[in-house]
Amino acid sequence: MNPRFAKERFQFNPPEGYKTVMIGPQPVQRDVPLEITSTGSGASGSTKLESWQALRISDNSAILVWRRSTPEPRADGTLDWLDHVEITHGDSNQSLNSRHRWLLPPSSTEAWNWSLIALPAGHSFGRSPVKILLRAKRSQTAIDFIPLQLADKDLELLCRKPSI
Repeated sequence: MNPRFAKERFQFNPPEGYKTVMIGPQPVQRDVPLEITSTGSGASGSTKLESWQALRISDNSAILVWRRSTPEPRADGTLDWLDHVEITHGDSNQSLNSRHRWLLPPSSTEAWNWSLIALPAGHSFGRSPVKILLRAKRSQTAIDFIPLQLADKDLELLCRKPSI
């Protein structure tokens, strides 16, 4: 039923100058390049809130990198970048307020804010998200993100990146 074909029908005659390359198993790259991109944003009217990342530095503290729209100036003309902002941790049934300190104070809406947050003693991040809630006159914007715990070598690499 099946006729036999001549071997010549299945030969490949490469063009002149063609080089044969032997391909074998490729080495597996175990170290994936570190790439941390913005994780979320929300906006309503002129109010915006963006999160880049949260990096866990201990069981109950993390560095938050985020930005927001310009707050309304106070009577003396100064800006309070935490005005109408709540930073909490946990689910909606058991939310904890976080203590906050600026690592890199805000300078504009285009610059990323670097905040150190800490949970009350005896509490840890676990798998629950950190929440930033920004309340405006007619809306509210919220962003959740889980603090990443990076290996020491990745943290060292991240700290050397000039783009941060």
